[in-house]
Amino acid sequence: MVEKLRETVLTYRDDQYRAWKAGDKSLVPSFLAVAPSVLNQPSYHFGEVFTLRSYHERLGWLGFFLFALGNQCPDSADRREGRGKVEEIIPAAALRRFRDVRAAASSCILGTEGKLYYPLSGRPRRGVPGCWVYFIRAGELVARARAMDFRRMEPSELGGSYTGVPQDAAAWHVAVIPPMELATRRVPHEGFQGFRYVSHNEAAQFEKAFEQPAV
Repeated sequence: MVEKLRETVLTYRDDQYRAWKAGDKSLVPSFLAVAPSVLNQPSYHFGEVFTLRSYHERLGWLGFFLFALGNQCPDSADRREGRGKVEEIIPAAALRRFRDVRAAASSCILGTEGKLYYPLSGRPRRGVPGCWVYFIRAGELVARARAMDFRRMEPSELGGSYTGVPQDAAAWHVAVIPPMELATRRVPHEGFQGFRYVSHNEAAQFEKAFEQPAV
């Protein structure tokens, strides 16, 4: 069976995005609490909040800016309210099937994208091929993979970025050995967000995010 989906394109003004990055969070709709991860990362979450505000103003919709359909980070307090609402309105069996498919698709996507070069916060002075590289987003660990190569790359060398935001200056990047391993537990990390390699002591702490839950 073929399902036809109608695409909706939302547009925003450049001054709205610049104001958001400068710390102006007045775009957040009144029904949505401003999470610490929004305040701590001024450049993040603009798209999610803009979409929520647009649908609220046009259609009266309410919602949550953190993805709640999936089963990532089951202990996340920020996702608890949204996840509870999802589990209230979607039958348990259907939601379980969706989450199983979503998890498999996420692993597939991360696996096929593993050969891209991901941006780092700076020159990897201690990073070597084979070390773990972690992906940190919205204040918690998301995934990890083994490093394959570290390179300082010009914007002209990159076909694009995993964020979709073009890069305007040379920066250090890492290519990883696919597939990435998705985190199974929530481990908060309020420091640098993005891709980074870690010290031996940090790696011992981060390992908790990838422990398999007891059956």
